[in-house]
Amino acid sequence: MNAHHNRSHPLPLPPTNRESPDFKDGDVDDPATGYSAFPGNVNNLLVKIPSYAAVLAGPDQGVVDEFVNPKYKDDTRTTFKKPTRLECMMQDLPLLLTKQLGSEAKVGFTTMQRWLTFSPAKNDPGAGADSAAKGSPPGSPSSAEADFYSAYLSILGAASGASIERAEPVSKLGIPVTLMPAIVLEPSFALTSEEVGEKFKGGKISSRSTLVVEGAGVEIEDLELDGALVIKVTNQN
Repeated sequence: MNAHHNRSHPLPLPPTNRESPDFKDGDVDDPATGYSAFPGNVNNLLVKIPSYAAVLAGPDQGVVDEFVNPKYKDDTRTTFKKPTRLECMMQDLPLLLTKQLGSEAKVGFTTMQRWLTFSPAKNDPGAGADSAAKGSPPGSPSSAEADFYSAYLSILGAASGASIERAEPVSKLGIPVTLMPAIVLEPSFALTSEEVGEKFKGGKISSRSTLVVEGAGVEIEDLELDGALVIKVTNQN
């Protein structure tokens, strides 16, 4: 069952296997790892269009229940940490698919490393710094930008064999970020890591460099970059 943390956290939970504790205090962090024993998700949904269309045409018309999930400033639960809004849970969509499509609903999940899928810009600098101090992702605009560049670095390094020198982290308003080198590979250049490997081969990029590649038909081989390079190609029909 896919459940939102605001429903699972307060509940006593049964053992996940014979060696597990009984989680009598609910979904709390494992003191040994600092993480929950239960896997989470990041709201990335892929839905088959014909199935979704059938649900939209069904008795519920695709509507799921709404709720309020307040974020409190402290344990007194008397002051909101941020404005509270009306929400609906993405976890309810698989339930709605199952409800209306029955055995025809095929619901599953794919697990990926966080750097490849998720880095929100949802916290202000103060909240981001507090989160970083606790060892959690800051979730701030600066950390999201840094993670954006870092993802491209990881993909480019693995797919192309290029030697990439990463800069040391710097602190921005109490949030550690690594903003250099800054690399952006536009979808018009390459959509997949396989395509990156076919179009970008070898080379070396220094920690103070910026690289932007945009446009189809671009091939880069043995590039040695120590500075800024912007490649933009406009295809003429």
